[in-house]
Amino acid sequence: MADLSQKTVLGITVQASAGTYNAPGVSDCYPIANLRPTINGVKVTNPEYSGTVHKPGDAIVGKKVSLSFQMVVRGPGGATPPAAGDWIPGRLLRAVGFTEVVTAAAIPAAAEALAAADTDNVTLGDGAAATADLYRGLALNLVANGVAPKSLTSIVAYGADKVAQLPEVFGAAPVGNYQIPKQLSYLLSAAESTVLLSSSFWLGRVRYNLVDVAVSAFKATFTASTQDSASYCLYDVTLEGKIESTADENATVLQPAGPAPFFKDGDFWVDKLALGGSSFSIDMGVKLGYPPNPNEADGNDAGQIVETTRTVSLTLNQQLKATKDFIALADAQGYHSIWAQFGQASGNIVSVLIPEARFDYQSPDPSGDFVTQQGDMLIDAADKAICITFPYL
Repeated sequence: MADLSQKTVLGITVQASAGTYNAPGVSDCYPIANLRPTINGVKVTNPEYSGTVHKPGDAIVGKKVSLSFQMVVRGPGGATPPAAGDWIPGRLLRAVGFTEVVTAAAIPAAAEALAAADTDNVTLGDGAAATADLYRGLALNLVANGVAPKSLTSIVAYGADKVAQLPEVFGAAPVGNYQIPKQLSYLLSAAESTVLLSSSFWLGRVRYNLVDVAVSAFKATFTASTQDSASYCLYDVTLEGKIESTADENATVLQPAGPAPFFKDGDFWVDKLALGGSSFSIDMGVKLGYPPNPNEADGNDAGQIVETTRTVSLTLNQQLKATKDFIALADAQGYHSIWAQFGQASGNIVSVLIPEARFDYQSPDPSGDFVTQQGDMLIDAADKAICITFPYL
């Protein structure tokens, strides 16, 4: 009997320390797509003369394992954020350098009046802390902004004066109550990521167990879902690790992860202007390194991220110069925010914020039915420079 590709499952856990395999169980498995495992021999060319033109084959001194896959972007769901460390996609985000923040109770506990407001910033009231940068990247609920989830916005910057800068511009200064809702947030950290993963993947009736797993590539793509072209938003992930063991074991049957939200009926603001476009993506630009260590079987310690170069790629509908002069913005090399939000159900709303990024030049493209402009934005900062949040209402 041949094994079926449809019977493919991935499990992920966080390791307590390097070299200590933490076996994933059924509760650690999550649906993925397009799994591509690769086991390559580590080879070295034999330089010795053989007395003939026919050289000996390369020596195989080890093996290197990589695992590429896609994961649909969705929130954890449920009535309240999961406990720290429980959400499986969050383990991947932590491994690529994000800090997990569980806001288990709304701030303040009861909605209260704004102290002041302008069209693109609000001053929070007594129930908010006067700690600079504390709420940066979190979702904010403004009653005057409409019915949830339309009432949600995001905090680009937060000062000790309790002024929260927003990524959008309102027609009039919002009035009424505010509240920072319960949410599960992943905020990029300036600190070096020390999270190592263990992973198991089942292909039909065979299980492969990996230890000391690190993220070597991570890209999040948010594609607008239209009546002509419906599309999921996706994470593209590549992992690298060592084979701990293999076994003959049937793939577990997964429970559905729940519906995924689509990038429509939401918000997409670039430099405080609501824009149309087909997609944007965030590439972490990960560089993975292996410290040499002859005490280890592979001759090196576990892989660790030694560098990231963070880039946002945009495909927007072409804009009039009078509306937004993208060439002038690229010339000036100032910092500008990007904010997207989509999804309707509590716990399955996705908010993505890049507080500060610089424009590269955008190229016009008339190859399709509509003229678009394509180009990158460059991220210099690290701490809270990319914020992915799942609010609960």
